[in-house]
Amino acid sequence: MWKQPWGSAEGWAICAGLLITGFGLQLITGPVQAGLFQYPVNVAGGLIFLLVLCIGFVVSRKITVVQWFSGLTASITSLSALLSVVLVMGFVGPGIERITMSWPFVQPISW
Repeated sequence: MWKQPWGSAEGWAICAGLLITGFGLQLITGPVQAGLFQYPVNVAGGLIFLLVLCIGFVVSRKITVVQWFSGLTASITSLSALLSVVLVMGFVGPGIERITMSWPFVQPISW
């Protein structure tokens, strides 16, 4: 594991790491503050995200980690992790607002 070229095992390890980090953040800091997604912060976050995308596009031919993150294997594992979190959210039902403001839900969306 962790030898180039990376495969789905590394993708699942990253998903598990994000989930564990999300639960840790939930225990330490509590729920995600809704103010983090409102006007001044979302514009700055969007601009930073766009800048990171542009830099990633420029260096993608040289850095293999960036190639892997933009590849099919990373896409499948990240979408599967997001789908599993959304399915849990759908089955829980009444606690949807609490789940959408939890760190384990926000972490896979950020990947």
